[in-house]
Amino acid sequence: MKENIIMAAILCVALFFPLPISCPAQEMGVGDDAILMSEVFFQSEGETVEGILLYPTSYREEGNPGVIILHGLGWTREIFYGESEETDLFHLRYNLADELCKRGFFTLIYDQRGHGGSKSDMDLVLMIKDAINAITYLQGLPEIDPDRIGIIGHSMGSYIATIVAGMDERVKATALWAAPATLDVRSLFAPLGELFPLFMAIANILLPLVDEIARIMATTIGTDVGISLEEGRVDLVGMALSERGLMIKHQWLYTSLYSILNFFDQCQEYNAANYVSEIQPNPVLIVQGTGDALVAPGNANLLYEAAGEPKELVMVEGTGHRFTEPLDKREEVIQYTSDWIFRELSV
Repeated sequence: MKENIIMAAILCVALFFPLPISCPAQEMGVGDDAILMSEVFFQSEGETVEGILLYPTSYREEGNPGVIILHGLGWTREIFYGESEETDLFHLRYNLADELCKRGFFTLIYDQRGHGGSKSDMDLVLMIKDAINAITYLQGLPEIDPDRIGIIGHSMGSYIATIVAGMDERVKATALWAAPATLDVRSLFAPLGELFPLFMAIANILLPLVDEIARIMATTIGTDVGISLEEGRVDLVGMALSERGLMIKHQWLYTSLYSILNFFDQCQEYNAANYVSEIQPNPVLIVQGTGDALVAPGNANLLYEAAGEPKELVMVEGTGHRFTEPLDKREEVIQYTSDWIFRELSV
């Protein structure tokens, strides 16, 4: 009985408080390139967020800078650390966290809602709060200097990073890759014109009903029923039944169809272009590929014009949304961003 009480107490502590940095860590790399990686957990708006914390093998007991990396739509935390075992550009990793660790940073990456290991659907408001709670988590670690925390985002992650940095002055440096100035879902339905509000009203009625039907079907005929369209090894789009409703899948994305529509609807209220000016007097770096077909380069110009000083805009010639074509551009962006945030968060 006593052992059961002790175990219950341990589980409660693990559930409601962040795990300390002294948790068992896995060493990655060899020699000067070696870094440590720990699985970490923190509470955020009813969700236990699972993340990884990467840090140098020779870290100091206190006073280390910290960075949070927010991945884009359809990706997960794994994309930003380690060497890629894949040869195709879609699965290629960015060893950004590794480079930050070499410069003395503690780097936190986690799966955003609707992605990877997250058990929740996409929700912009909650995803913003998750990032704010991630800052609080980092500040609570004894090894971290609470006044030297930065944030880096890519695509959707940069959209959220812009909003968070504009709302929370604890973010002392912000780097944005391929950042949308706005995510206006109405532009996708421009042909509807004045009928758009009616379309949204109908969708807000029908999609929850579709989710309820999907949940009932999932409990009766199982969750293995679904469709998937693939090109090679890339999962382009898929749908499946789930206890959470009718789910849409794309690579590592797994969220309900209704939540995606709701996410973009929330973007009308939380417009990144309205928050980037609030980042000042803290610095912001905007990195944009001139050949980006997903987030047009004009977004970077809009954000730069709206941002206060200090600010920097880097247009990377001849590369796209992932900075992987040509491949040497990826390394150029990683090194430049790592050096920039190191300078901005130096003592």
